[in-house]
Amino acid sequence: MEELAVQMRPPQIPKIRTRSIYMSAPSRRPEIRRRRARHQKVTILRKRLAAAQNDTERGRITAKLHKLSVASPGQPLVK
Repeated sequence: MEELAVQMRPPQIPKIRTRSIYMSAPSRRPEIRRRRARHQKVTILRKRLAAAQNDTERGRITAKLHKLSVASPGQPLVK
């Protein structure tokens, strides 16, 4: 039975230093504020895009959203 228990152990996962990953509170606050402001700006632009009446407005708002999405990794802001 002991041989079976030794064979079934999961592989060891190396520990990662957690202190180097996290930011300190004073440096996190501006980053959180930037993210929140950016999110609000994108939300407003998306609402304006949905309510746009002509192609000129849509093109201008789409360009602004595209400009914001170039600087941000992850999901595209314009579908």
